[in-house]
Amino acid sequence: MISGIGTLAAILAGRVGSRPVLITVSVIAVFLIGFSTVFQVDSSRSDDATRAGLLGAGQLLPPHVKTPPSVLVSFHPSNRDWARWIVDQLDAWGYLAHRGRWEERSTAAESYGLPDAASEDSDDDLTRVAKEQLRGIDCVLVLISRAYVAARREGHSWQTALPQLANELAADDSLPVILPVLVESFDMDADTRSLVAINLTNPDAEEWREALLDRLRREQLPAPRPNAIAVGSPLPSRGPAIAKLRAADADFVGRRGQIDELHRLLHPAQDLRATRSAELNAVVIHGLGGVGKSKLALQYAWDYASEYDLVWWVGASTPVSAINDLIELAKALGLEEKANHDETVNHLWSTLRQRDRWLLVFDDVDDPKSIRASSYWPATKRGHVLITSRVATGWDSRASHTLRLDPLTAEEAEEFVTQRIPEAAGDPQTLRWLVERLGRLPISLVQVTTLIRETGTTLSAFCERLRDHPDEVIAASQLNSSEVAGGYSLLLIMHARQGAPAAREMLAFLSMFDSENIPRQIITDHADVLPAQLSAVMTDERAWGQMISQLRRFSLIEAMSDRFDVHSQVQSAVRNALSPEEQQLWRATAIRLLLRAFPRHPEEPSAWSACAFLMPHVQEATDVLHRLRIKDEQTARLLLLAGIYLHGRCEWRQAQDYLRGALTIREELYGANDLRVAECLYHLGQSQFPLAQLQQARDSAERALAIRERLLDPMHPLIARALIRLAEILREFADRNEEAVACTRRAERILREVGANEDGIADALLIRGTILRNAGRLGEALRAQRQALALNERVRAKGPSAIEAAVNHVNIGVVHRDLGQWDEARDELETAIAIMEPALPAGHLEVAQARKYLGDIYRRTGELAAAHRLLTQVTEIHEARQRDEEHKLASCLAKLGSIQLALGEKARAKETLERAYRIYREKYPDGHPYLAKALSRLAPVYMALGEEEKAMGALLQAQRILEERYGCDHPALVWILQSLAEISQAHDDRVTANTLRARAAQIRQLAVA
Repeated sequence: MISGIGTLAAILAGRVGSRPVLITVSVIAVFLIGFSTVFQVDSSRSDDATRAGLLGAGQLLPPHVKTPPSVLVSFHPSNRDWARWIVDQLDAWGYLAHRGRWEERSTAAESYGLPDAASEDSDDDLTRVAKEQLRGIDCVLVLISRAYVAARREGHSWQTALPQLANELAADDSLPVILPVLVESFDMDADTRSLVAINLTNPDAEEWREALLDRLRREQLPAPRPNAIAVGSPLPSRGPAIAKLRAADADFVGRRGQIDELHRLLHPAQDLRATRSAELNAVVIHGLGGVGKSKLALQYAWDYASEYDLVWWVGASTPVSAINDLIELAKALGLEEKANHDETVNHLWSTLRQRDRWLLVFDDVDDPKSIRASSYWPATKRGHVLITSRVATGWDSRASHTLRLDPLTAEEAEEFVTQRIPEAAGDPQTLRWLVERLGRLPISLVQVTTLIRETGTTLSAFCERLRDHPDEVIAASQLNSSEVAGGYSLLLIMHARQGAPAAREMLAFLSMFDSENIPRQIITDHADVLPAQLSAVMTDERAWGQMISQLRRFSLIEAMSDRFDVHSQVQSAVRNALSPEEQQLWRATAIRLLLRAFPRHPEEPSAWSACAFLMPHVQEATDVLHRLRIKDEQTARLLLLAGIYLHGRCEWRQAQDYLRGALTIREELYGANDLRVAECLYHLGQSQFPLAQLQQARDSAERALAIRERLLDPMHPLIARALIRLAEILREFADRNEEAVACTRRAERILREVGANEDGIADALLIRGTILRNAGRLGEALRAQRQALALNERVRAKGPSAIEAAVNHVNIGVVHRDLGQWDEARDELETAIAIMEPALPAGHLEVAQARKYLGDIYRRTGELAAAHRLLTQVTEIHEARQRDEEHKLASCLAKLGSIQLALGEKARAKETLERAYRIYREKYPDGHPYLAKALSRLAPVYMALGEEEKAMGALLQAQRILEERYGCDHPALVWILQSLAEISQAHDDRVTANTLRARAAQIRQLAVA
């Protein structure tokens, strides 16, 4: 096989002046026949026809040029845009470069219609075609890029034809000039760089043109029309402007056919067999662990990088890691990070729907269901997606194709070994035995050849050892035969145990984390939590570097400047190789490290980025714990902090999973009546409440309070906190309003007694004000909220905690709205939004809540366009979170429906409000006040549509609910009574109408008082 670099060296090594000699003939055949893609000149036309067709009437060639020079462009498929641009320039300058006859196939047989390689005459035909194609060509431009150099030709019949081809063309004097053209900057040695004849890596297209013209002129091939410019020719891409990719793999070998197949499958317009129902252009690469799925996807991404403006690698071993990488992509695109990750990702998909030329690689997806059920799947055909997975089935319409990746062929595997151990070529029988014993898996080949080189042993000695102990390694790993790659990782572990125990310890430690993006800094910053031997190595910079280098050489880890990655198969093998005692040691070490690194106040927005980066590792480490059935306080504490963080991000369902995990551990460790159990119950109730899981939230809060009352002094601040939490939940139980108010008063009394708890007192007043507003006691509500605001502005004036003051402003604004004081309400809500927006991510639910109320004020003041805009935006936020908080969506829909009615959209308003009512019916019991609110908004819609009977029924049902829950003087009854009065007036029942209006006026006076 011939690599790009080897071929390039051969070109210049065989040149004499500007004309190639014998060795170049073989090279030209490689470029022309064996390489992937060719733009070909058209030399079939007569000179006269050529002059007429390309130069136009009245234009003459320079006198020393008898015919327009013919130029052939050879290039890798990833550089087709460069090739197209160069051919356009050549065409404009008058060279023989015919764009209508360029081929885009990867093998000679496909490109030129040759017989199959197995045919007896294929070599002769190949030689004949090569001679015909080279005849009359004056120059070959070879486009050099990273992909061109890295590519390997594999298994085509042209390889065996090269000697004959070289002999037959040696006597031919009309050999072309070969000019390597560099089109991409990348690392190369000085010798290789010296071979470049034309450098097009600067950013100026005019300089590209001048460089091409100048070099062709120096080769005695001047342009017939040097001043012409190719009009409308698109400039070649320099690769993705936005990218997250690992470095290209220097050990990558073979797989050219699979890379070409991926390219074909990702272009369904060219493939009639593509699944028409697929949601987007996606291909799943599946195969055994260690077979090279990720390496193939990475090589494809590098080879075809110039076809994309965006290439992004997504570590998808867990949903959390996938979401984190997608959030990072959203930031790279300049999108605002929203409070809820699903909202950010949905915004990302909306942005990608407006773009094309993007590639996402979802690496190491364990379960197709996780993709189908999650929001991290782009529902658009504008870009391309690659997935790597060990799972072959279950992808349904998520992918247009699947591609099975088998181990390397025997020839590829042997070539790989001999490249790394040249002496292996002298013992072909042993070499063949080894590659077959290793299953021809790339990861095993890398690891074993590295081990042979590192230990200084010979190939035969290593194979003898492997023959003598064939099963002990696999048996020790407890892996099945389909996971043989992990088994051979244990050979390296055994070696590390003997010669580098710290490296083995480091590998065992890293196996407890998620396989990707293990942050280096938290390890180095908290080395003191590690066992003594590993900790000592980390404090010795030289020893640390040597250990990491050793692990990298064996391909056991990938080490970047800020993080480590470990292949999932290696992780699995390492874990299974550890004794139960070792597993417990390293799991506990990982938990200690994560607990040390996790922010102490994860509820604060300023801590969210750090928490998000650690969450995949928290999930993996605690999953390992679950598998080992080991429970301890440190794990419970870490789960608790993770749950508090997710609650702050409004990820309430996920928060509950972690909080329940913490609760289960602590109940088993300490029993049901322990303050640490109460802490978990307190936060669990906090996450159950916003999901309208009211009874569960109440049970959790009451249990937390009961435990604290049993074990603490009656005046302890933790009892006050539990009372405030319970009061917040009880406010949704209309028949428990007085009990809720009493809880806040008791909490306030405790906190004032112990002193220095003004923030807690402010919380008690805030919740009390909300309860009083729900009960219609608006004057008391306003006083409580203003008292809370004064405290919050004093103790929470700066930093993220200023959000509490903003919430006070919102609540005060809502009370003013209920009192009909629109200007005051607007001022309070706008002040709240001004505080929240700089401190919280875009789309945070607290901000959305304030904007929702402000939109309702705009409706009441006649600013319908502004109201509709605000409510539509807020509704979209809640639509994205519909599964978790339909009840909040219903609140938005109710207000949006009223705006639609004001805009004259009667039918649409009815549809919107009836949907809101259905959601409330599903989430809340019969007779809940939220049902009354929806019914009172539906009534005027029914009236506008002439459905008076429905309107009357809705109003009477709303009146009954409110009077049963709150009594006969609740302010929400005012509007209902006035509406009933209007209906009575329309039916000439003035007595009833006047009675209803008088009652409404009396209730309003009481509310204001």
